[in-house]
Amino acid sequence: MYITGTNVGFIRLGVIATVIGLVVSSKNSINLTHFLLDNYPEYPIRPVMNESTPIVVYHRMTPIQLIDMVSLICFALWHNQTWTDEYLTWDPDDFGGIKEIQIHISKIWQPDVVLFSSTGELFNRHFDTDAIVSYDGKVVSLQFSVVQSTCSIDATFFPFDEQNCQMKFASWSYHGGYIDIIPSNKSNIDRFISNGEWTIEKMEVKRNVAHYVCCDEPFPDVTYTLHFKRRSNFYVINIILPSFLASIMMCVGFYLPSDSGERITLCVTSILSQIVFLTIVSAYMPPTADIIPHIQMYLFCLISMGVASAFLISSSLNMHFRNPGCRKVPVGLKIFAFNFLSRIGCTRPRVSPKQGERQSSAYSNHVEVADNGNINNHKMVYEPTVESMSLPSTQNTNANKNDREEQHRRTWTDEYLTWDPDDFGGIKEIQIHISNIWQPDMVLFTSISELFTRHFDTDAIVSYDGTVVALQFSVVQSTCTIDATFFPYDEQTCQMKFASWTYHGGYLDVLPSNESNIERFINNGEWLLGDMDIKRNVAHYVCCDEPFPDVTYTLHFKRRSNFYVMNIIFPSFLASILICVGFYLPSDSGERITLCVTSILSQFVFLTIVSSYMPPTTENIPHIQRFLFSLISMGVASAFVMASSLNMHFQNPGCEKVPDWLRKFAFSFLSRIGCTRSRLTPKPTKQQSNAYLNHEEFINDVSNNHKMPYEHPVENISLSPSQKNDCDENDPEEQQRRLREWREVARILDRAYLSIYSLILIILTAMYIFYIPVMALASHDEKGYHGGEQHGGSLGTL
Repeated sequence: MYITGTNVGFIRLGVIATVIGLVVSSKNSINLTHFLLDNYPEYPIRPVMNESTPIVVYHRMTPIQLIDMVSLICFALWHNQTWTDEYLTWDPDDFGGIKEIQIHISKIWQPDVVLFSSTGELFNRHFDTDAIVSYDGKVVSLQFSVVQSTCSIDATFFPFDEQNCQMKFASWSYHGGYIDIIPSNKSNIDRFISNGEWTIEKMEVKRNVAHYVCCDEPFPDVTYTLHFKRRSNFYVINIILPSFLASIMMCVGFYLPSDSGERITLCVTSILSQIVFLTIVSAYMPPTADIIPHIQMYLFCLISMGVASAFLISSSLNMHFRNPGCRKVPVGLKIFAFNFLSRIGCTRPRVSPKQGERQSSAYSNHVEVADNGNINNHKMVYEPTVESMSLPSTQNTNANKNDREEQHRRTWTDEYLTWDPDDFGGIKEIQIHISNIWQPDMVLFTSISELFTRHFDTDAIVSYDGTVVALQFSVVQSTCTIDATFFPYDEQTCQMKFASWTYHGGYLDVLPSNESNIERFINNGEWLLGDMDIKRNVAHYVCCDEPFPDVTYTLHFKRRSNFYVMNIIFPSFLASILICVGFYLPSDSGERITLCVTSILSQFVFLTIVSSYMPPTTENIPHIQRFLFSLISMGVASAFVMASSLNMHFQNPGCEKVPDWLRKFAFSFLSRIGCTRSRLTPKPTKQQSNAYLNHEEFINDVSNNHKMPYEHPVENISLSPSQKNDCDENDPEEQQRRLREWREVARILDRAYLSIYSLILIILTAMYIFYIPVMALASHDEKGYHGGEQHGGSLGTL
């Protein structure tokens, strides 16, 4: 294909025409922009010709993505507003047919519509975007923002919960007579980006009109209600199923043979895993005390069942490792086990009920044969015992940050802002941007963040008599004296001092308003706002003779304690009960010290968790830390007692005899404390001793002529010990007697300390749950706390 000279000419003409058109179009846009902005008011005011005409703002919110939702909701959204600006109109024919143009939003007036439930910075009135302006004055402002808003989280059915969050948009300084806000019918959730944890089900839009005592005018707003549903698969796979499988280990512990030496270890491991899962679940939820989530109740039940299982396994092991000289099984227990429990467990006894009678009959025949043989013509009384022992293998206060959301309403008189309403069509008040007028430099003296910005991006309401009202919203960080002595039953008092930064009382006087209240305090799951005291102070300094007035607000907060009771106090109490299980375990089980150490380590974990909730103050030691430290100390003492008991139990055969003072102390005193008694056989009579002297001849004759009715060899049979002076220290019988005596002392020591430990544990826990809250209330009353109607609120971390 060839391009002729004629075609080249046409192409050149087309390019030139296009360039000329662009230049002309660009020139028309420049001329139109100058035309609009040169005639625009220097100070942005409501763009209406008639002051009584309200500006109708059509509001549309488009949710884009949910970033996070725990106690607050962090959300990315599109913020779309449409209104009419009567100063931005033109005839398209005068500007080359241009019907719309983009103008930077900071150059024109924009309604101060903000998110009232915001917990982050206030909506910036002028985002760095362009507004789309049509020739008829229609202005469209589309802005993107990431907001943080309060949201009442109900975690009762976590992780199968659904949450409803409300987001209220309204004008900050204009009432309905000046700005009317109407929801757009184009609001939708079509652009919502999928979130891994949450799905948005629907969004409801509603226009509300509020009336307040202070004003006769209406205050309209548009409220969006977002309905979210949590995706539960993550929590089912990572928390619920693992906790269920960990609980199954307890079933394995019941199926393990008692001689394995691992039953209690398996049970305790399961309990600790449930405590870990309880800690993980608590991290995913706000520390609310209004309700207790079902998943926490589920895990708490599993922990309680684990502790009960530990007691049951301990009882089973205690029965299994009975000493040979133990008492027979009570008839009631035998009937309950063989006739009732065996049916529940779908098993049957392996011991024949008649076996005892047959053995008794054989024993009678054996004695009868001995009599007929005329062996020394006497009867010998003895009890056959089997020594079957399996030894185990080696065994004030600092200032802390306090985030709050505050609304600051300040009123003063500006003598340069007065007019006669008759000269301006009866206008008695007008909105002027705060940066265009003087504003007192009132700041929060207890702030630890940046000082209050003197000129917030809001409008001030100016009346014809010079009265100026500035209502501003901000999130502040302030110092607060935290007294965590009675945590989590504590009540905190925080003071916020407002005063002029550069003016003394001769230039600027500050007075508290009688309209200050806590009625708008938004509910919070952890804290209750009880009351707010207001006081004006006048300070005098050495440097100056002038007074320096200030207004101090004292806020009284009370912590809701249920969350901490359920997640820290009760689990630590249950972990301490494991030490009781350890003392009830038989020494031959080989798991006692492990159980005690595991309980101590769990208390260290709870102590670390508690420390993360409190400031590092050193003036007052919180009672909960004393409580946990007491449990740890009791656990260490229990380990020492267990070690002593095991040392007594596993004495060598050639050990020394039990000292008389220890025998008397154990059998006469400790046995009463432990509600037990000695299992040792009483000393034999003189006739029994004489019979014992001839027992070798008796045994030899009977064993040669008759078959003994006992399973075990005769040489392993232990008879009743003789008197102290009749035995030699190298005699095996004397050694066996000493071993049994040491073991009995160890058993009585265990039972006595079990009673002492259980009593102290119950008293400590009862005092902390019931008595410490009373002490906390009395202490706060002494400090002058003024109880009032309590309002829940969104406070942050004290």
